[in-house]
Amino acid sequence: MTRVWTGWLFILFWTLHGAAATPDSLMQRGNAAYQAQRYEEALLYYDSVLKSGWVSPELYYNMGNAYFRLARNGKALLMYEKSLELRYDRLTARNIGMVYDRLPKARIWPPPFFLAHWWGRWLQLWMPRTWWWTALAFLALAVLLGGIWVWTQKRWARWSAVGALLLHMLWMASAWGRHRQINGLHYGIVTGESTYLYEAPSPESRGLATLYEGDKVRITDQLDEWYEVVLPEGARGWVWRGAVEPI
Repeated sequence: MTRVWTGWLFILFWTLHGAAATPDSLMQRGNAAYQAQRYEEALLYYDSVLKSGWVSPELYYNMGNAYFRLARNGKALLMYEKSLELRYDRLTARNIGMVYDRLPKARIWPPPFFLAHWWGRWLQLWMPRTWWWTALAFLALAVLLGGIWVWTQKRWARWSAVGALLLHMLWMASAWGRHRQINGLHYGIVTGESTYLYEAPSPESRGLATLYEGDKVRITDQLDEWYEVVLPEGARGWVWRGAVEPI
């Protein structure tokens, strides 16, 4: 506990004095605390980086490692999944498997169809803004080549314009897909020890199932303090938002 308070005092000091409490410096301090096996303190620094608005696959990965060391398996899964959402990494995927080894009864979703998996990996190559600007560049190239074709009647210019236009359409679809991949409330992880799946968004409604730490659910709607979710086995119901954190 003393180490946790020490970490908070460090963060408060640097924040109030406007010193080198940049996301990068906080990340370095968190990494140092992690290397010293002060995992709670490391999470305080990492959380401060998140609150600054700076995110990265490495940040979520490091947070997942710290939660894993503290045996907070639900939170570790959540952070590893968030890291994978930004960028696919085999080591992160392997760590997810290690967490599930601790939770042999956790609900997980079957792997997606291989084409959907490839499309998801493709989208992760860039962030939405990069897809968007590259799509505009392909559109400008298509217009330029189209103009050359109209002026010269060269076949290479016509087919090059068609190719650039097709690439523009693919990149636009990728920008939209990547945006949905990042911002959509698609899946969530149960981070507490257990919670109930209710028939309606009220604790007074009929309970349908018990969810446990590490269970992965698909979020389909939200109402006030409740999420409507679907379980891998197909059951649908409502859970309290405090028990499930979106990926």
